[in-house]
Amino acid sequence: MTQLILKQVRIIDPQSPFHQKTRDIFISEGKIKEIATSITQKGVEHIDGKGCLVSPGWLDMRANFRDPGFEFKEDLKSGSKAAAAGGFTAVALLPDTYPVLQSKSEIEYILNTSSRLPIDALPMGAISKDLEGAEITEMFDMHQSGAVAFSNANSSIKAGVMQRALLYVRGFDGLLCVQSDEGSISAHGQMHEGYQSTLLGLKGIPDHAETIALERDLALLRYTGGKIHFSHISTEGAVKLIRAAKKEGLQVSCDVAVHQLLYDDSHLENYDSRYKVFPPFRTKNHIKALKNAVLDGTIDAVVSDHHPEDTEHKEVEFDYAAFGISSIQTVLPSLLAALPAISDERLVDLLSHNPRRILNQQLKGMAVGNQANLTVFDREGLWTLNKANNRSKSIYSPLWMKDLKGKITGTFCKGKWNQA
Repeated sequence: MTQLILKQVRIIDPQSPFHQKTRDIFISEGKIKEIATSITQKGVEHIDGKGCLVSPGWLDMRANFRDPGFEFKEDLKSGSKAAAAGGFTAVALLPDTYPVLQSKSEIEYILNTSSRLPIDALPMGAISKDLEGAEITEMFDMHQSGAVAFSNANSSIKAGVMQRALLYVRGFDGLLCVQSDEGSISAHGQMHEGYQSTLLGLKGIPDHAETIALERDLALLRYTGGKIHFSHISTEGAVKLIRAAKKEGLQVSCDVAVHQLLYDDSHLENYDSRYKVFPPFRTKNHIKALKNAVLDGTIDAVVSDHHPEDTEHKEVEFDYAAFGISSIQTVLPSLLAALPAISDERLVDLLSHNPRRILNQQLKGMAVGNQANLTVFDREGLWTLNKANNRSKSIYSPLWMKDLKGKITGTFCKGKWNQA
């Protein structure tokens, strides 16, 4: 295992007695051995952390590494390298692979491969068989095998199936991570429904496709009890419903994809498929509501929603282009561009503490004797996403060849330092 000293890093962890203090951190045998004003050890690698912050390792609650089945777009190895370069030490992986992650064997495949990766790959099992929304899977078996939660990825679920799923997972305190979408309304849509979709002549996806489904699932939750996580919400209406549900006392949490805080539907004016994502980019009033919800705590986590695509599925006519974005390596600069004044503590809550709490992957505070699972980052660091430093197989990011502010120095996970 790697021995190293992080030199003069500012610790961001309210659970640590060293919160907001600048210290040296000596790591050996995968654990924090010493935290002090200055540490000197001969024969040990030194990482210059001047100007950098260190926090408990980040966890991305929603990403797809396209493995198994679509390894030509991404695989567990390339996806995990991109995740580590983006500051993540753990990633929850969606089940829409081929085959679908819907049985013990598929969950074990992810976990067995994870042992050789620079991150913890956390599989989410499918809620419904083949993601068709008609029949629930053997979620208990997957839970026993190590699935951290259950999702139907981008596929909608019939109301009766959702009710049965909520009742089923209560027996083992399982968690459904649900995308709110009424598929009968959003089907064949290409972008947000509104002025821009009319101008461009593209079929739109109205915001109520999200709010109708979300309101339905809240009604089901009131009946079944238990808990639910709403994944990558995109509308002002969803924010209002979730805020009210939390005040009501329902066990709900939610996240937003970082790019939903940056881009609105006007970015599609040139039919650029890099901006074709699901749910679609909405209008400025939705973005404002999402930003406010991130800051006031209504939104619990920020995710990458990394869904890499290849040339064949992106460089085609817009109607035929696949939904998807390569985003896991640029979460930090995207979040800082959207909310430049966000506090260090809130940023770490959104990327580490809250995702780990929701998925029951908590880390102990940064203190001597505890496991070293860390993210080191520089809010002021400048860099450009390009072919030389891109770790994903996909280049379809709106930030490709753009100057970015907010840089990952590296991560420490599984006893090893991963330089970004």
